[in-house]
Amino acid sequence: MKPLLFFLYSLVASFFISPVFSQALFPVQINEKWGYVDASGKIIISPQFTNAGAFSDSMALVISDNKICFIDVSGKIVIFTTYEAANPFYEGLAAVQIEERWGFINKKGEVVIEPQYYQVSKFSEGLCRIKQTPTNIDKWGYINKKGDWVIDGIFDKAGDFSNGLALVGNESGDFGYIDKKGKTVIPQKFEHKSVKKINGVEVYSDEEFAEGLAVFSFGKKFGYINESGKVIVDTMFDFAGKFSEGLAPVSKNGKYGFIDKSGKLVVPLKYDGAEIFSEGLAAVKTAGRYGFINRNGELVIQPKYLGKISGIPYLFKNSIILVFFDSKTWVYINTKGNIIWKKD
Repeated sequence: MKPLLFFLYSLVASFFISPVFSQALFPVQINEKWGYVDASGKIIISPQFTNAGAFSDSMALVISDNKICFIDVSGKIVIFTTYEAANPFYEGLAAVQIEERWGFINKKGEVVIEPQYYQVSKFSEGLCRIKQTPTNIDKWGYINKKGDWVIDGIFDKAGDFSNGLALVGNESGDFGYIDKKGKTVIPQKFEHKSVKKINGVEVYSDEEFAEGLAVFSFGKKFGYINESGKVIVDTMFDFAGKFSEGLAPVSKNGKYGFIDKSGKLVVPLKYDGAEIFSEGLAAVKTAGRYGFINRNGELVIQPKYLGKISGIPYLFKNSIILVFFDSKTWVYINTKGNIIWKKD
């Protein structure tokens, strides 16, 4: 895998299936080698790897001597592998692939769940959704960290657990939510439009419950339900994002703003695009460029960035965010808008 593609995949996977940059170290490329800088831009782990991904669960995926390895925050390689592929660590376990089958290792590099699954996600709240075989009739189910089935594979569609609930759906595209025992909490009667794929696995990150609410849709309009399935905000929007820091991005007629949990518009619908809040800031698009506003709707970082890297949401972590300055240059900036690292 090419260095930049490996780097981007690791970032995308981390953003959608675990808190990215859980340690304040950020992968950078210097003279064809990858290392890590801190939030000030100081090199902490010297460039030495062919590829490098984001830290998750105190570990990061790197390529060294053409092998997939894991390093700790000191830069020491703590796990050498011979696997075909691997995902970052979440809740102490990392998915690894051999002969097109996935299993899991612990932080000692020991196999704790033998490779046997066709598709896996990641462990979330102690459970992982998996698909046993690559057939169209196969279903999604959930295993625990011992590899025991906790919820049988009976779902055509399934998401990861969040706030004790997981989105599940049928072939007709109707979705509901189950609890960690597999009990239906919200019947499969809602529609969901936003589907992403990470390493070929469907991810319903926008429909996970966040701050007690989840996005749902009927027809082409979006609203919000609570954890009992009660509609809290009617389906009145052309787009709706998940809640973060008490606000959620929504759009009507091509313009974006933000609502609170009552559905009240608190930032006017005047932007060409908007992302969720993180660390007090949210990305907004105007005149083809992105800047950042605070929760009062005040522009605190001027709109001068071309956009985000494909598939990676605009989220500050440890006060740092990755953006494209122009079509060829990506940079890390902090919450003050200062560039801490620039890569041409």
